[in-house]
Amino acid sequence: MSIALSTAEQDAFTREVDLSDKPVKTPRDLIPEVYSLRSCTEWILQNNFKRIALQFPDCLLPDSVGIAQGLEQSTDRKIFILGDTTYGSCCVDEIAAEHGSCESIIHFGHSCLSPTSRVPVALVFPRPRDFELVDFWQKIEELRRAEDVELVCLYDSDYFPVTGMVAQFLECSSMVVPENQTVLTDDATCLNFLHKSSDEDCQRYFVCRRAFSPTKDNFKRERAFVYIGKQSSSMVNFFLSLPSHKSYSYDPSTKLLTLETPQVNKRIMRRCYLIEKAKDAQIVGILIGTLGVKDYLDIIERMKKVLRTAGKKFYTFSMGKPNPAKLANFMEVDVFVYVACPESFFDSKAYVRPIVTPHEMEIACGQRAIDEGFVADFRHLLPGANSYVDIRKVENDTPDISLISGKARYVGKEEEKWVEDSSTPSDSTALVSRDQVLTVAQYSAADYFSSRSWRGLQPQYGEHLPADIVQGRHGIALSYETERSDSAKENSEVPNDLTCCKNRYASEHLSAHELDSSCGETCCHR
Repeated sequence: MSIALSTAEQDAFTREVDLSDKPVKTPRDLIPEVYSLRSCTEWILQNNFKRIALQFPDCLLPDSVGIAQGLEQSTDRKIFILGDTTYGSCCVDEIAAEHGSCESIIHFGHSCLSPTSRVPVALVFPRPRDFELVDFWQKIEELRRAEDVELVCLYDSDYFPVTGMVAQFLECSSMVVPENQTVLTDDATCLNFLHKSSDEDCQRYFVCRRAFSPTKDNFKRERAFVYIGKQSSSMVNFFLSLPSHKSYSYDPSTKLLTLETPQVNKRIMRRCYLIEKAKDAQIVGILIGTLGVKDYLDIIERMKKVLRTAGKKFYTFSMGKPNPAKLANFMEVDVFVYVACPESFFDSKAYVRPIVTPHEMEIACGQRAIDEGFVADFRHLLPGANSYVDIRKVENDTPDISLISGKARYVGKEEEKWVEDSSTPSDSTALVSRDQVLTVAQYSAADYFSSRSWRGLQPQYGEHLPADIVQGRHGIALSYETERSDSAKENSEVPNDLTCCKNRYASEHLSAHELDSSCGETCCHR
């Protein structure tokens, strides 16, 4: 088990760095083809953008300078390269682009396809280097002979450029693109697998920004899903949203086709456990993980209303990219709800406190049934979306039993009329409840701190008498003035026998044995 709060000193030298996405520099002559620079140039000139920001993940940064120079030469426009993103690299960083007064953003690499609202965005998915069509076709044919089911292809957004080839022998889903975003590619065959979110199509079924051609009724028949991509949160979102179907993953880097259904079941059990932890929580931290995803302020306000209805205390945190060390500073928080893009949720045991999604928090607060499925995108919980429900008052007259602690708990908050207590002084602001029957005690961060034995550095004014002002040390650290006076005083008190012994030892070159035999009884040498 990893230690989240501290590590050994030698770990800095022995730690192994994960290089699964090791940056690989593309040859200069292949950059226009790999990154569709011709389509990027046409998009910039057609919209007459003057200042354009380029956003890259870490694995594509070696090619950023060549891409920027190529676009500047072909467009004669001002091109900026965004540095480290505020949150995840899959989200469009509109805040950083606004710092450079950019009129548009071209996002390269993996994208969560979250809607934006400030500036126009173009998405470019570089042609993957590790995908081999022949190997993938052979794996699919072997699976078809072993499983008599209909196969549907899901894919990471990084592998969108290969959908035109895969669709020749396997049904592919379409990628749903937000309204304010455009996908740029030089391969026209991929454009057939784009679906605008503004296009109303009741004949399609939508899961995690993917659209399927069959109707919803036909979608329920037996079939299996094959995901093209590496192990990622995107794959987890797909399979958690489709728990009743068989799921496979094909990793192009390892050329392995893996059955993911057992792992999906374990992940579902893990999410159910975190929901139980959220039910037991009394203090909740609303953790802001995005500033660019559309409607993120609306879901924060909805979370506050849900938590108030459930009688839970909450605090709002904005700290950039979360990590275990940051969140461990807030031990009084029982659980965090992470407001971010669908691919930014955490499922790591390194965190001291559990982290849940807004959908899971609504289940924990009694607003939803636990068997309604998994919703990764918080925008589906807002008014007008398919998964929206009205916030209702939760009755707390029936206690619930915690499956973790085995104790009784109350979900909900009674409306109480508060009056001033007559037993308190008139200038006191203490409040009491009229009816304290079946009232759940409110718990806050102040109660947590009051129970600590060590509460940090406190001035404790008025608890100690003032001390006399005395002169402090002066001089250098090697030998303060007061230290020299103390050492001189000690030397004056040394017995004569010791001084004699020292002189004889130095002048007569006596050995240690001879010196011991000639020393007096009072000599400190003995």
